[in-house]
Amino acid sequence: MGDRSVSPLRLGYVPGATPGKWAGRFRARVPGTPLELVALPDSEAEPVLLAGAVDAALLRNVVASDAMFAVPLYQEAMAAVVPKGHWLTADATCEAADLIGDTLIVPQEYEWAGAKIAGQARNDKINADAQLLFVIPARGAAQDETRDGPESHTDQLEPATAGEAVEWAAAGLGVAVLPGPVARLHHRKDVVAVPISDLPGPKMSLAWLRENDNALTQELAGVVRGRGANSTRGSAAVPGPKKTRDQRAAKPSRKRAGR
Repeated sequence: MGDRSVSPLRLGYVPGATPGKWAGRFRARVPGTPLELVALPDSEAEPVLLAGAVDAALLRNVVASDAMFAVPLYQEAMAAVVPKGHWLTADATCEAADLIGDTLIVPQEYEWAGAKIAGQARNDKINADAQLLFVIPARGAAQDETRDGPESHTDQLEPATAGEAVEWAAAGLGVAVLPGPVARLHHRKDVVAVPISDLPGPKMSLAWLRENDNALTQELAGVVRGRGANSTRGSAAVPGPKKTRDQRAAKPSRKRAGR
Protein backbone atom coordinates (compact mmCIF):
# COMPACT_ATOMS: atom_id res chain seq x y z
CA MET A 1 0.00 0.00 0.00
CA GLY A 2 1.14 3.55 -0.67
CA ASP A 3 2.17 6.07 1.96
CA ARG A 4 -0.98 7.66 3.38
CA SER A 5 0.90 10.28 5.43
CA VAL A 6 -0.13 13.89 4.87
CA SER A 7 2.54 16.57 4.51
CA PRO A 8 2.19 19.29 7.17
CA LEU A 9 1.51 22.93 6.40
CA ARG A 10 4.56 24.76 7.75
CA LEU A 11 3.89 28.23 9.20
CA GLY A 12 6.95 30.32 10.03
CA TYR A 13 6.80 33.18 12.52
CA VAL A 14 9.17 35.88 13.73
CA PRO A 15 9.99 36.62 17.40
CA GLY A 16 7.10 38.29 19.21
CA ALA A 17 4.43 36.96 16.84
CA THR A 18 1.75 34.81 18.50
CA PRO A 19 0.48 32.24 16.00
CA GLY A 20 -0.93 29.89 18.64
CA LYS A 21 -4.56 30.99 18.51
CA TRP A 22 -4.62 30.86 14.70
CA ALA A 23 -2.92 27.47 14.70
CA GLY A 24 -5.64 26.09 16.98
CA ARG A 25 -8.42 27.38 14.74
CA PHE A 26 -6.76 26.03 11.61
CA ARG A 27 -6.33 22.58 13.15
CA ALA A 28 -10.00 22.57 14.15
CA ARG A 29 -11.11 23.47 10.63
CA VAL A 30 -8.71 21.19 8.75
CA PRO A 31 -8.09 18.26 11.12
CA GLY A 32 -6.67 16.12 8.33
CA THR A 33 -3.68 18.42 7.73
CA PRO A 34 -1.01 18.86 10.43
CA LEU A 35 0.13 22.46 11.03
CA GLU A 36 3.78 22.85 12.00
CA LEU A 37 4.99 26.10 13.58
CA VAL A 38 8.55 27.14 12.69
CA ALA A 39 10.31 29.90 14.69
CA LEU A 40 12.42 32.17 12.46
CA PRO A 41 14.74 35.12 13.20
CA ASP A 42 13.56 38.40 11.69
CA SER A 43 16.67 38.63 9.52
CA GLU A 44 16.14 35.18 7.99
CA ALA A 45 12.36 34.87 7.82
CA GLU A 46 11.71 36.30 4.36
CA PRO A 47 14.61 34.44 2.68
CA VAL A 48 13.38 31.19 4.26
CA LEU A 49 9.90 31.79 2.85
CA LEU A 50 11.25 32.67 -0.61
CA ALA A 51 13.34 29.49 -0.57
CA GLY A 52 10.17 27.46 -0.01
CA ALA A 53 11.30 26.05 3.34
CA VAL A 54 7.94 27.11 4.87
CA ASP A 55 4.53 27.35 3.23
CA ALA A 56 3.59 30.67 4.82
CA ALA A 57 5.04 33.03 7.41
CA LEU A 58 4.15 35.84 9.78
CA LEU A 59 6.64 38.57 8.82
CA ARG A 60 7.41 42.17 9.69
CA ASN A 61 7.51 44.94 7.07
CA VAL A 62 6.96 42.67 4.08
CA VAL A 63 5.00 43.82 1.03
CA ALA A 64 3.24 41.90 -1.70
CA SER A 65 5.33 41.30 -4.82
CA ASP A 66 5.36 39.28 -8.02
CA ALA A 67 6.70 36.39 -5.92
CA MET A 68 4.42 36.48 -2.89
CA PHE A 69 1.10 37.47 -1.40
CA ALA A 70 1.16 39.56 1.79
CA VAL A 71 -1.94 40.16 3.92
CA PRO A 72 -1.43 43.03 6.44
CA LEU A 73 -2.71 42.11 9.89
CA TYR A 74 -1.76 44.77 12.44
CA GLN A 75 0.87 47.37 13.30
CA GLU A 76 3.08 46.90 16.32
CA ALA A 77 4.08 49.60 18.80
CA MET A 78 7.73 50.40 19.45
CA ALA A 79 9.28 50.40 22.91
CA ALA A 80 12.30 51.91 24.62
CA VAL A 81 13.92 49.41 26.99
CA VAL A 82 15.74 51.07 29.90
CA PRO A 83 16.97 50.08 33.36
CA LYS A 84 14.58 50.41 36.27
CA GLY A 85 14.76 53.90 37.72
CA HIS A 86 15.64 55.51 34.37
CA TRP A 87 14.00 58.90 33.92
CA LEU A 88 11.97 57.62 30.94
CA THR A 89 10.02 55.37 33.32
CA ALA A 90 8.48 58.40 35.05
CA ASP A 91 5.65 58.41 32.49
CA ALA A 92 3.61 55.61 30.95
CA THR A 93 4.89 56.47 27.45
CA CYS A 94 7.66 58.49 25.84
CA GLU A 95 8.27 60.18 22.50
CA ALA A 96 11.00 59.67 19.92
CA ALA A 97 12.35 63.13 20.71
CA ASP A 98 12.99 62.00 24.31
CA LEU A 99 15.61 59.58 23.01
CA ILE A 100 17.61 62.21 21.15
CA GLY A 101 21.04 62.57 22.73
CA ASP A 102 20.93 59.09 24.27
CA THR A 103 22.95 56.18 22.95
CA LEU A 104 20.51 53.97 21.06
CA ILE A 105 20.90 50.19 21.13
CA VAL A 106 19.29 48.85 17.94
CA PRO A 107 19.88 45.35 16.53
CA GLN A 108 20.67 45.41 12.83
CA GLU A 109 17.36 43.74 11.90
CA TYR A 110 15.53 46.74 13.41
CA GLU A 111 17.94 49.43 12.22
CA TRP A 112 15.11 51.31 10.51
CA ALA A 113 13.91 52.33 13.99
CA GLY A 114 17.21 54.05 14.73
CA ALA A 115 17.05 55.77 11.34
CA LYS A 116 13.58 57.13 12.16
CA ILE A 117 14.78 58.55 15.47
CA ALA A 118 17.80 60.11 13.77
CA GLY A 119 15.42 61.64 11.23
CA GLN A 120 13.32 63.02 14.07
CA ALA A 121 16.48 64.58 15.53
CA ARG A 122 17.29 66.24 12.20
CA ASN A 123 13.74 67.58 11.86
CA ASP A 124 13.80 68.98 15.40
CA LYS A 125 17.13 70.67 14.68
CA ILE A 126 15.79 72.19 11.44
CA ASN A 127 12.63 73.42 13.19
CA ALA A 128 14.63 74.89 16.06
CA ASP A 129 16.95 76.70 13.65
CA ALA A 130 13.94 78.02 11.73
CA GLN A 131 12.45 79.41 14.95
CA LEU A 132 15.75 81.03 15.92
CA LEU A 133 15.80 82.96 12.65
CA PHE A 134 12.97 85.08 14.05
CA VAL A 135 14.74 85.78 17.37
CA ILE A 136 16.33 89.23 17.52
CA PRO A 137 19.61 88.82 19.44
CA ALA A 138 20.32 91.14 22.35
CA ARG A 139 22.65 94.03 21.65
CA GLY A 140 26.22 92.77 21.80
CA ALA A 141 25.25 89.06 21.80
CA ALA A 142 27.19 86.79 19.48
CA GLN A 143 25.14 85.96 16.39
CA ASP A 144 26.57 82.43 16.23
CA GLU A 145 25.53 81.67 19.81
CA THR A 146 21.97 82.78 19.07
CA ARG A 147 21.76 80.45 16.10
CA ASP A 148 23.00 77.35 17.90
CA GLY A 149 20.21 74.72 17.94
CA PRO A 150 19.64 71.95 20.49
CA GLU A 151 21.96 68.99 20.68
CA SER A 152 20.73 66.45 18.17
CA HIS A 153 23.60 63.97 17.95
CA THR A 154 22.61 60.40 18.75
CA ASP A 155 25.09 57.53 18.97
CA GLN A 156 23.96 54.04 18.07
CA LEU A 157 25.15 50.58 19.06
CA GLU A 158 24.25 47.51 16.99
CA PRO A 159 24.14 44.27 19.00
CA ALA A 160 23.73 40.97 17.19
CA THR A 161 20.38 40.09 18.76
CA ALA A 162 17.42 41.64 20.55
CA GLY A 163 18.32 39.66 23.67
CA GLU A 164 21.78 41.18 23.66
CA ALA A 165 20.25 44.65 23.18
CA VAL A 166 18.20 44.21 26.35
CA GLU A 167 21.32 43.02 28.22
CA TRP A 168 23.19 46.14 27.14
CA ALA A 169 20.27 48.35 28.18
CA ALA A 170 20.17 46.66 31.60
CA ALA A 171 23.91 47.40 31.96
CA GLY A 172 23.24 51.10 31.35
CA LEU A 173 24.97 51.30 27.96
CA GLY A 174 22.00 53.06 26.37
CA VAL A 175 18.35 52.76 25.39
CA ALA A 176 17.30 49.64 23.46
CA VAL A 177 14.71 50.35 20.77
CA LEU A 178 12.64 47.29 19.83
CA PRO A 179 9.17 46.34 18.63
CA GLY A 180 6.97 46.07 21.71
CA PRO A 181 6.28 42.32 21.38
CA VAL A 182 10.02 41.63 21.04
CA ALA A 183 10.74 43.73 24.13
CA ARG A 184 8.14 41.72 26.09
CA LEU A 185 9.64 38.48 24.82
CA HIS A 186 13.00 39.44 26.39
CA HIS A 187 11.57 40.93 29.58
CA ARG A 188 13.83 41.02 32.62
CA LYS A 189 13.19 42.17 36.18
CA ASP A 190 15.84 44.86 35.95
CA VAL A 191 14.48 46.66 32.87
CA VAL A 192 11.29 48.46 31.83
CA ALA A 193 9.83 48.67 28.32
CA VAL A 194 8.33 52.13 27.76
CA PRO A 195 6.04 52.49 24.69
CA ILE A 196 7.18 55.14 22.20
CA SER A 197 3.93 56.90 21.35
CA ASP A 198 4.94 58.63 18.10
CA LEU A 199 7.30 56.10 16.52
CA PRO A 200 5.33 53.84 14.15
CA GLY A 201 6.26 50.21 14.53
CA PRO A 202 6.49 47.47 11.91
CA LYS A 203 3.44 45.97 10.23
CA MET A 204 2.88 42.26 10.76
CA SER A 205 1.64 40.37 7.71
CA LEU A 206 0.88 36.83 6.66
CA ALA A 207 2.84 36.04 3.50
CA TRP A 208 3.05 33.05 1.17
CA LEU A 209 4.46 32.40 -2.28
CA ARG A 210 2.15 32.87 -5.24
CA GLU A 211 3.34 29.56 -6.66
CA ASN A 212 2.22 27.87 -3.42
CA ASP A 213 -1.23 29.44 -3.39
CA ASN A 214 -3.75 26.67 -2.78
CA ALA A 215 -6.81 25.76 -0.73
CA LEU A 216 -4.75 25.22 2.44
CA THR A 217 -2.91 28.56 2.33
CA GLN A 218 -6.20 30.29 1.53
CA GLU A 219 -7.81 28.55 4.49
CA LEU A 220 -4.96 29.73 6.72
CA ALA A 221 -5.37 33.28 5.41
CA GLY A 222 -9.07 33.06 6.18
CA VAL A 223 -8.38 31.94 9.75
CA VAL A 224 -5.86 34.73 10.31
CA ARG A 225 -8.20 37.36 8.86
CA GLY A 226 -11.11 36.13 10.94
CA ARG A 227 -13.29 34.65 8.21
CA GLY A 228 -15.92 32.25 9.50
CA ALA A 229 -15.67 28.50 9.07
CA ASN A 230 -18.60 28.54 6.61
CA SER A 231 -16.99 31.08 4.30
CA THR A 232 -16.74 29.86 0.73
CA ARG A 233 -13.45 31.69 0.19
CA GLY A 234 -10.38 29.54 0.70
CA SER A 235 -12.31 26.53 1.93
CA ALA A 236 -10.02 23.52 2.21
CA ALA A 237 -12.88 21.09 2.61
CA VAL A 238 -13.09 18.26 0.09
CA PRO A 239 -15.79 19.15 -2.45
CA GLY A 240 -18.69 16.75 -2.89
CA PRO A 241 -19.37 14.85 -6.11
CA LYS A 242 -20.52 16.92 -9.06
CA LYS A 243 -24.05 16.42 -10.25
CA THR A 244 -24.62 14.92 -13.69
CA ARG A 245 -26.38 16.84 -16.44
CA ASP A 246 -29.52 14.76 -15.90
CA GLN A 247 -29.46 15.43 -12.16
CA ARG A 248 -29.11 19.16 -12.71
CA ALA A 249 -31.99 19.14 -15.20
CA ALA A 250 -34.30 17.10 -13.00
CA LYS A 251 -36.84 19.08 -11.02
CA PRO A 252 -38.58 17.86 -7.92
CA SER A 253 -42.15 16.77 -8.63
CA ARG A 254 -44.92 18.70 -7.04
CA LYS A 255 -48.14 17.04 -6.09
CA ARG A 256 -51.18 19.14 -6.56
CA ALA A 257 -53.24 19.37 -3.46
CA GLY A 258 -56.68 17.81 -3.83
CA ARG A 259 -59.62 20.10 -3.90
